[in-house]
Amino acid sequence: MAVDMSVEFCGVKFKHPFLLSSSPAARVEALPKAAKAGWAGAVTWTAEIMCDVEPGGDYALPQYRVPHGVSYIDKAPAFWSFQSTHVKQGLKVQDPCPADRVELVTRKSKESGLPVAVNIVGTKDIDYWVKACQAAERGGADILEVNPSYAILPGAGMHLGFHRDLGMTKNLISSIKEKTHTPLMVKLNALLIPQEVRDWAKACEEAGADAIAITNSMPGVVGVDVETGAPISTFVDNSGRTRGMVEIVTGPGIRPLGLASVALVNSTVNLPISAIGGVVDWHSAVEYMMLGASTVQVGSAAIAYGLRMVKNLTQGLEQFMARKGYGSVKEFVGATNRTYGVGQVYSNPGDSRLQPRVMTVDWEKCNGCGRCMPPCEISGRQAIKVVDNVAVINQDLCQKCNLCMLVCPEGAVKSLWQPGALPILS
Repeated sequence: MAVDMSVEFCGVKFKHPFLLSSSPAARVEALPKAAKAGWAGAVTWTAEIMCDVEPGGDYALPQYRVPHGVSYIDKAPAFWSFQSTHVKQGLKVQDPCPADRVELVTRKSKESGLPVAVNIVGTKDIDYWVKACQAAERGGADILEVNPSYAILPGAGMHLGFHRDLGMTKNLISSIKEKTHTPLMVKLNALLIPQEVRDWAKACEEAGADAIAITNSMPGVVGVDVETGAPISTFVDNSGRTRGMVEIVTGPGIRPLGLASVALVNSTVNLPISAIGGVVDWHSAVEYMMLGASTVQVGSAAIAYGLRMVKNLTQGLEQFMARKGYGSVKEFVGATNRTYGVGQVYSNPGDSRLQPRVMTVDWEKCNGCGRCMPPCEISGRQAIKVVDNVAVINQDLCQKCNLCMLVCPEGAVKSLWQPGALPILS
């Protein structure tokens, strides 16, 4: 069947939901290649606007680090993360960035032919945010992505306390809306407790925001080299000393927080959502969309796999929609959250053991190794026994904790939904 993957978001028509996020993948010089590869749009790279170099010049490109035990990102388990830094000797970060530079980067980005959202990061001076947004508007921005949750630069974004001061956040948004006409999307961070995510989303809606993007990158350290005692990511400071620091983490390692935040925002406000955080394939993108996102931004994966990965995203989405009978994307956006109330789970606690599924063992695969027994003895209720060299599950004792499935080296244990037990997505 023919499917329509197009999305209208903040009044902008995108040919499909996949946008490049604010990352090196969305550098000015990369956008014509991104357009040719088939991306639907892009969000300008924050550093390109903030740094005192020409577009396409010598930026402090991130130095990516991957945690120990992840030798190849396509090899299971694929719970990999990037840690990156923009630290570079001699780099000048302008504070505030001149408005004419914002306009220049916007104009050059628009030359790619892609719809462009311009990512804006500022300081305590709200007047700067307003002028930067006006400059982006003059440059032809299709959407303004205001970024008060930026976690990298001291004195900017999250470091200003916007994520704790709802009054400041609302003042920022309303001030920009008063002086601009371009749709305004506010970029939030999932690094908050659920109620704070809800409160921040409400503040954005009340102040007049047109959309919400979530999540931003998060502070973290991906590991330490125990042989040397040095952190995995290091740099040489201005005194010549090797140092480590808490930097930013991106990639699939932050996706669970991103998924939760999208569900929370979707269940709290009536605003379109652009999801960010660990999207590596069509499947992870559809997860975000079923929880409420209309568009999905991709950064780390586009860097890791290359801009041509968008074809895998669009082909996978198209095949999924055809297989499930979806004629348009909007048919399943938010469907999971509507049916199961993911973003409201804290308001209606219940018994997670009472689920319409059962743990089963494929006896043709099971070799009776007993690897499933220790977690069941410790965390469960000793529901598994090995009888005649195969694992047997006592369904009356089983808590459906899934640990047996997780540790089985043969893939013999499965979690199966009982027939007719699941409601149809609506």
